[in-house]
Amino acid sequence: MKLMKKFLMFPVIVLLCFAVIRVFPCTIFNAAKNGKVLAGNNEDMFSTDTKVWFIPGKNGKYGVVYVGFENYGKQGAMNDQGLFFDGNALKYARMKPQPDKLPLPKDRDLVMMIMEECATVDDVVGLMSRYNLEGFSNGQGHFADKTGAAAVIGADKNGDLFVVRKKGIYQVSTNFSPANPEFGGYSYPCPRYNIATEMLESMDNLTVAYFRGILSAVHSEGSSPTVYSNICDLTNGDIYIYNFHNFEDEVKFNLEEELKKGERTYTMTELFSRKTNAQIRFEESLDKQLSTVLLKAIEENGIKSAVREFRKSKDEYSEIPGQLGKLAFLLRIRGQIDDALQICKLCTKEYAKLPSAHKMLGDLYSQRGDNKQAIKSYKKTLKLDPKNTEVSALIEELEGE
Repeated sequence: MKLMKKFLMFPVIVLLCFAVIRVFPCTIFNAAKNGKVLAGNNEDMFSTDTKVWFIPGKNGKYGVVYVGFENYGKQGAMNDQGLFFDGNALKYARMKPQPDKLPLPKDRDLVMMIMEECATVDDVVGLMSRYNLEGFSNGQGHFADKTGAAAVIGADKNGDLFVVRKKGIYQVSTNFSPANPEFGGYSYPCPRYNIATEMLESMDNLTVAYFRGILSAVHSEGSSPTVYSNICDLTNGDIYIYNFHNFEDEVKFNLEEELKKGERTYTMTELFSRKTNAQIRFEESLDKQLSTVLLKAIEENGIKSAVREFRKSKDEYSEIPGQLGKLAFLLRIRGQIDDALQICKLCTKEYAKLPSAHKMLGDLYSQRGDNKQAIKSYKKTLKLDPKNTEVSALIEELEGE
């Protein structure tokens, strides 16, 4: 591990994404030029409990470094074969059942299976094409390998697997599907996508410093800030880590060297002893938010306790629909779909005329496979927002199943 100070940076362009229900607007990109392949990611989230996991390969599996969160799992990765992964959240993306394909192993996480077994993007496409990915939803994967190949992979609006391969020397993905840009995305058109694309298009030399400049230019602040960033050198196996969009401090690991030390985990506190004032203020505000209070209640005493706490203290908070939406989103990431449903139901009762609340409830029902209730929620959304063509398409799709 090597800790370095950096002082030359590109001008920072702060980007904020506003919505009733907010999500983390991550930006991922890769490029290949003159024998070098780099991939970069900004992870925009509501949590700062970031960790870095090094897991050596065994029994024929590849060694991997993962970056993610204590409570919300491993979000991005690079393996010792030079394969990179990270993901973008989408409002809606659901793989339809494929009973003629192999079932996913119940004891294996899909991303971890890919990183342990695949060396190239073609390997990833082959693996994902063999399995019934019915549980793959609300996101897309961005993959790149040391040969320079790359692809964004996910579910299209019909529930089929899409693979959008890189054309040219770079590829960018944000929170919309390249297969169906106007369907299921959180941000389209997306300023972050446009800025990253323009900077990659005008790039003279492919360097870590230039990638760091792009990450700085497209970082987010506000309610879902860039809590960590990483750059992976797929040709050399180096990974560079940055904490809370502070691109002056950089921690560098070499994957091969770290894997030789055995399995190990680092927290951001171990890697970066100093927090910026921006991070301190964000963490202080986070502790006071309604979503944090209710999540703690769920963790300690269950969903009913959280509902009681909401009834008792809701008048003390602002932006309540957004806070409930954020809580439901976090619960969904954790796999607590039933709890997320209860929070969405609470939101639709409190804010019965809010289309986005009914839409998110419909998405959760759809993810759980309850098409009847999903259609019911989507029709309520459409009644409140008749011009919502995305919801119209969802209803048509579900009624056709």
